[in-house]
Amino acid sequence: MRIGLTTALTGAYSEFGEPMENSIRLAIDEFNESGACDQEVELIAYDDQLVAETAQANMRRLLGEDDVDFIMSPAGSGPTLAVLPLVNSENKIMMNTIAQTSTIVTPEGQDEPYNNVFSFSLGNVVEAEFMGQYLSENFDTVGLIAESTPYGETGLNEIEMVLEEAGVEVVARESYDQGATDVTAQLARIQQANPGAIAMVGLGADTATIRQGMARLNMLETPFVISNGAGTIPYQERAAELVDGTIVVQYEAFSGGEPETESARNFAQMYLEAYGNDRYYGEGEWPVPAFGGTPASSYDGAKVLLDAFERAGCSTETEAVIEQIESGDAFEAARGEYTFSDTEHTAVTTDFLVPMVYRVGADGAITYERAEG
Repeated sequence: MRIGLTTALTGAYSEFGEPMENSIRLAIDEFNESGACDQEVELIAYDDQLVAETAQANMRRLLGEDDVDFIMSPAGSGPTLAVLPLVNSENKIMMNTIAQTSTIVTPEGQDEPYNNVFSFSLGNVVEAEFMGQYLSENFDTVGLIAESTPYGETGLNEIEMVLEEAGVEVVARESYDQGATDVTAQLARIQQANPGAIAMVGLGADTATIRQGMARLNMLETPFVISNGAGTIPYQERAAELVDGTIVVQYEAFSGGEPETESARNFAQMYLEAYGNDRYYGEGEWPVPAFGGTPASSYDGAKVLLDAFERAGCSTETEAVIEQIESGDAFEAARGEYTFSDTEHTAVTTDFLVPMVYRVGADGAITYERAEG
């Protein structure tokens, strides 16, 4: 059985592709070692550097000459939306582990999801609900900023709707291009609006650029609330002590220190044994909170796919595996239990999430604690 993957294995956004591939391989190795099926599972992975056109070319190769049976989605909404028509045309199951745009799972303007796409990512709607609720409970005015991608734009749209319903005034809204090296103009306009907090939707490397801009404009006293994707390891590496006070959406299963559940501990120990204290795990005995994002999501998506494959009698027939996923029976993985139905293909809810705040000690060490409010 073959699983296909195109993702950002090199380049500026390898922070997502590398731990994605690592974690998927762990799930596959675990499955193969279990002897659950007579056939070995193989992962075929290609690098797209988060470029949509490259992802499309890779997907044509995976679906054509490689003849894969199942697909793990790319990193990022742009590449995932780009390959979605190809995957759907072949009626292949795709497990979406990172991309957050809601139309990846459910066609725009429709209520029913694609029959073959299942999501383990923190969807824009769910994240917006969580961020909007936190912001509305703690601030009267908010400034918004996001990358100018489907992920960023739809994320801000959803957050803005939640805030408006709660009676919170959005006093500024700005965007920037992925990889921008200077966002001073956007931040200056937000500063002029004097918001009670700034909320951001984007990726970790760009978060550092924004935080550095906030420092230059003496804006660090303004609360900074960021999406899960914005709080990845590159933000900590590039912004260093400037991360202090940042409030980020994280998964409760991996909120710093020893995980509370056995399934989370098992995955953490498995990853540590295989890859050591890499930048995605962190330097400690237990993983940093960002580990609950890409690594855990990718492992969980692959694990549920493989469990459904086994429950379907080790069949590679799409409908047989879909029937098992949609059965309503729980699938246990690192971040908790997942259940799906024929009308619900997004597993992560706000119950999975907690607001965490970064703290930087006198020695420069970063620690994490639950945010107040």
